[in-house]
Amino acid sequence: MAIRAFLNGKSFDPTTIEIMAAAFRDVCADLGLSDKRDVAWEVVAKRVIEVMEVERDPEKIRAAVLASFRTKTN
Repeated sequence: MAIRAFLNGKSFDPTTIEIMAAAFRDVCADLGLSDKRDVAWEVVAKRVIEVMEVERDPEKIRAAVLASFRTKTN
């Protein structure tokens, strides 16, 4: 599933969308999310979009999102 489905009317330039899409795809792969209808996809997408406000590197976004999930579960 593309991150565009979770932008809720927010507008981003094509480069920003590419960065978010790469981070989103990588986090979902890291978490083993294979069912694209799972609510977890929406949670990941929202977190990627939040982190994107302060970070533009897809690997750093990926790391921050994964870390935020680890922090919330501990």
